Amino acid sequence: MLKQVEGSVDPDVVVEKFASHFSSAYMHNNEDRAKALCAEYNHVHSNYCGFLKTNDHTIDTELVSNVIFRLHVGKAVDITGLASEHLLYSHPSLSVVL
Repeated sequence: MLKQVEGSVDPDVVVEKFASHFSSAYMHNNEDRAKALCAEYNHVHSNYCGFLKTNDHTIDTELVSNVIFRLHVGKAVDITGLASEHLLYSHPSLSVVL
């Protein structure tokens, strides 16, 4: 079981550290372009005529927990340095946060 993250054992602080890490992991490098892409996505999404979102497509805590549980260990880290072990051995409340 994970004992600490960057010297902290307080679950609230650990969750904030994860949130901070993930929110800064993939930052845009051009704010105007990011806004333009967001506007384009919203425009395209408003005219979307594919499958409607139903309760069958809901992402909930149980689904996130099951996906984390099925991750394989010993694999390479991602671009941010995050490995499956970080999620597997993190506090159980991480599934709720994600």
